[in-house]
Amino acid sequence: MIHFVVAFDAEARPLIDHFKLKRQHHERSFPVYLGEHHALIVSGAGKIASAAATAHLHGLTGFQHQQVWINFGIAGHPSLPVGETRLCHQVIDKLSKQVFYPQLVIKSPWPSESLFTLDEPDDSYGDDALLDMEASSFFATANRYATAELVQVVKVVSDNAEAPINDIPTKQQIIELLAPQVEQLKHFSDSLQQLANQLQPDRRIGEAAAYYQQKFHFSFSQSESLQHLLQQWIALDAAISTDELCRFDAKSSRQLLEKLQQQISDAGQPT
Repeated sequence: MIHFVVAFDAEARPLIDHFKLKRQHHERSFPVYLGEHHALIVSGAGKIASAAATAHLHGLTGFQHQQVWINFGIAGHPSLPVGETRLCHQVIDKLSKQVFYPQLVIKSPWPSESLFTLDEPDDSYGDDALLDMEASSFFATANRYATAELVQVVKVVSDNAEAPINDIPTKQQIIELLAPQVEQLKHFSDSLQQLANQLQPDRRIGEAAAYYQQKFHFSFSQSESLQHLLQQWIALDAAISTDELCRFDAKSSRQLLEKLQQQISDAGQPT
């Protein structure tokens, strides 16, 4: 599954049209659109919204790991012409100073650029980099579910020092800026999907997790813990079968996680 996280409806529209995505009207937290191989969520502006939307889409599509995640949309830049597209090789949170490094192991159709994620709009263009308000929290969240090779940020320049943010494009202008990039984005995301197919986690993890999730209710964090514990157990015993992974009886998801943790602790002790 290829996941797109965008901030605004206008950024979503070219992707919705190209991939023929369908609105999920039962989803009330965020606008969500799904297709056979693609999922898209519209987060709204800001880091908190982007992180929440990314986590929500991860849960909605089945808590799957090693999937493709792309943050696509507009960004400012002090000097790049409006309409230029860049892949981000460095994402810096302006407030926290935290730095993220998306890893590129496939050919990109665009040059790369650094990006600063801001908490507030800034029309000073003091940094020689792309500027947005979502990418750092998107990357930090999506990178929990996939390796840095599968989490990418692609931005199209919408404003610069000569055409500042005060003159930010209309919805239709944003659509016209992004639409010409979608075909290249498709080829890029397809290449990432081929890479993801090579990095898929052991099928036994998914099978055992599905078995336990049918028996107990798991919160988001508990589901993450379940996947992690099963992965640890397989790392300690590479020959273990799915049936052996599913052998535990428990009264609740919490008790199950405690038993799994104890099993891993015992298995890791020297004999």
